[in-house]
Amino acid sequence: MLADFGNATMLYTSLQFTQSSTSITSTPRWTAPEILEGLTRHTEAGDVYSLGMTILETFTSKVPFPGKVDLALIFHVVLQKSIPTRPNKIIPPKSIDGDRLWSILTKCWTYNPKNRPIARGIWEGIKSITPDTLMVIGGKAEGKLKDNSKE
Repeated sequence: MLADFGNATMLYTSLQFTQSSTSITSTPRWTAPEILEGLTRHTEAGDVYSLGMTILETFTSKVPFPGKVDLALIFHVVLQKSIPTRPNKIIPPKSIDGDRLWSILTKCWTYNPKNRPIARGIWEGIKSITPDTLMVIGGKAEGKLKDNSKE
């Protein structure tokens, strides 16, 4: 289970979650622009945005938008409608699944929440992606795929 630690509370003997704060003290690196702007509170589309950031963090071992302070990050995401830079060494173009994974992530970060995919669609899209399918095909392969073209 992935959660925004500090927001979980026990209520009526079952696990419940409090509504996410829209203040700067929340986690803006994972928070959807519409929530940062105060246009809405917690939504499934906002969760999808956060899921995309969490998937990126899982692959890169870095927080989204590393090197940016929170206030600058909010300006970057809300006003400039920016998304993270593609980490080409980790999610390489010209790999079997690199472009597919990046496309899924960028759809998660679509500025208009109505245009974001649903969580099930994200799972269906990424469940078959492996380190082998993220290796570059041909040229300067960074992985260990066997080149059968010379046999």
